[in-house]
Amino acid sequence: MKIAKLFKTCIAVCTLGLVFCSALFAADLDPVAALMISGYDNLDSSIEKVLDTAGYKEFHTVLTMMTDGIDGIDKSKPAGIVLLGNEADIFPVVFLPVADFDALTCPGIEVLKEKFSYDAEKKTINLKGDEESDDSSDGELRLIEENDWLFVVPAQNVDYLSLQNAPESWIEEISSKYLVGGFFHIDRVPAEIIDSLFSSLRVSASKDENLADGLESLGKVADFTKANIKVIEFGLSIDSSKGDVVLSTTVIPVPDSSFAKSLKANEKPVTLWSDFFDPDNSVLAVSKSQIVESEMIEFQKNQWDSTMSKIISSLSSDDEEYVSGIQNLLEEWKDWGDKIYDTGKSDGAFSFGIDGTFVSACSIAEGKETQILIEKTFEQLKNIIDEGDDNDPDVKKFLESFKVNSVQYEGFTVTTFVVPVSNIGKTFSFLIGTKDDAMMLIAGPSKKNVSDIFKEKAAIECAETAAPQKWVFSIPNLAKFAQTFDEISENETISGMVSTLAGGSSEAVVTGEFECTPESYHHSVTIAGELIKLLCDTAENVMSDETDDSVESESENDAF
Repeated sequence: MKIAKLFKTCIAVCTLGLVFCSALFAADLDPVAALMISGYDNLDSSIEKVLDTAGYKEFHTVLTMMTDGIDGIDKSKPAGIVLLGNEADIFPVVFLPVADFDALTCPGIEVLKEKFSYDAEKKTINLKGDEESDDSSDGELRLIEENDWLFVVPAQNVDYLSLQNAPESWIEEISSKYLVGGFFHIDRVPAEIIDSLFSSLRVSASKDENLADGLESLGKVADFTKANIKVIEFGLSIDSSKGDVVLSTTVIPVPDSSFAKSLKANEKPVTLWSDFFDPDNSVLAVSKSQIVESEMIEFQKNQWDSTMSKIISSLSSDDEEYVSGIQNLLEEWKDWGDKIYDTGKSDGAFSFGIDGTFVSACSIAEGKETQILIEKTFEQLKNIIDEGDDNDPDVKKFLESFKVNSVQYEGFTVTTFVVPVSNIGKTFSFLIGTKDDAMMLIAGPSKKNVSDIFKEKAAIECAETAAPQKWVFSIPNLAKFAQTFDEISENETISGMVSTLAGGSSEAVVTGEFECTPESYHHSVTIAGELIKLLCDTAENVMSDETDDSVESESENDAF
């Protein structure tokens, strides 16, 4: 009796130990990645706000009618999917705020149950189909209902889910920020998982040189990401005061990493050419500067050298002297690119105007060297064109219009040339200006416009700022530009849409912002509520025109 009692005691202690170890193992599971919606009610009210701002609140009634068939879900709670993991394993868990899956009603839910062999008694979904497997749980999902939540988890990972069934804690980092969002904890991805992703690629890469080079580059990017980036967050939110839609991405660095140091250096970036955007006359404008992370500079520099080397080696011709001249020129451009990367800094801006004029500015390593390379390049281009059809009037015009060192203005050495395009009956003027540490490129359909724009922009000086840098995109101004094309103006339907868009305010824009702090790199895109209204108005006008055409057609048929 004593032996039996001792045996039972040992069994009980072992069982308790296993349960305790299992609980500890489960508790070590952290959310590696997640994708969630903050809640149906929150989503519904946000959509209503956007449509109300746009003046189309009646559309919300249609959306509400579409979701009337959904019952059994707690619409105040979030839903989504999360990857849970530890140092050895990762598995997905779907979470839905519903107390009883059998009572859930939703369009298509019965089809879903039937297609995936839902077993109501075992609470499982079978994804294996007709294929046999040695592991009976392979491809099988288990449905677990607990604390008014429904969890869908791989059957083999069910035991790990204990102590983890708190979806609010999994997504608390993003649920308060975004309506729909997600995150990826790169620092929590097991090394074995990354190795397994690359293992199959390495087999293929061993048989293909280009694939091997690509895999090596991918591996370097992966190594950099793992060493420097801790978390990536992304999501969509609604500005309730304006009805604006905001898309955001935030990258959080590993503390004290080289990426974290470069972010700190970017707290007050130098922004070149900051006033490029003219709201009344620009379609798109971007102004941005950054101090580039040292490891990525080296990687990008190697990529540049590799690409240029491949282009140089691929050139071939019976005329060895001719090929040698082009190769030497490309080698000089390759060295020029290396010097740009060595500066460790990227400054630049560009603007695209309603009249089709493009203006770009950027930092360079050395203005004199750049000017010499431009001259050499166009002399080489002239030689190539000279060997072609010299009776072509467009070719003659180009050769006559190219001017080297034609103007010295505000410290810039200016080169100009004209490219006639006969098939569209337009002549485009180009201007390249270089000075000590900057280069400007201006292109447009009018030589006068190009010169005027250069004089206007050449005087702009660098400015240090702690404010977020921006890019701006104007839909109405894009529509005004599109109206200059005959193909658009001749098509009634397209012309009507473009006219409606062009009639909108130039304030109806899409705006992007970049902001660096020592804690994170943040990028957001804001779609203005006014722009959403403009697009809705355009859609309504097009539908109205189509209806009028239909009624007119029927009336004519009746008369006939």
